[in-house]
Amino acid sequence: GDGSLSQVIRRAWTGEPVTEEDQQEYLDWMLSHGNRERRERFLPTWEEAARLSSQKPAISWISPDRSGNIWVAGFAGYGPDRLKQYDVFDPAGTWVCTVQMPQELLMITDIGEDYVLGLVLDDLEVQKINMYPLRR
Repeated sequence: GDGSLSQVIRRAWTGEPVTEEDQQEYLDWMLSHGNRERRERFLPTWEEAARLSSQKPAISWISPDRSGNIWVAGFAGYGPDRLKQYDVFDPAGTWVCTVQMPQELLMITDIGEDYVLGLVLDDLEVQKINMYPLRR
């Protein structure tokens, strides 16, 4: 494509307010990533960002799969226990299904016809890629 808008997909959504607990969860999550120098340098920015919005976002991640479907993750927080749930829409914009992924998954890197590749951490916190089967 040429980068122009070709379609708008809408789904009913009810926003949730950001709580003080959400703000602290965000700060804890940000402080758990990167080295000490980076954390000290960016802490004021992160603290400000934690207070910016009064409402949680509707979407935290969106990506196409290799079949032309769109995978959308609603915002689920920053903690390790957050629900890894993705709504899948076909190329016409019709909701197809909701896919639940394992808690260990940090980030999806590729979605094929019958698999999902994703970044995880092993017991030593070394990054690796896991393949998860998809049944359609």
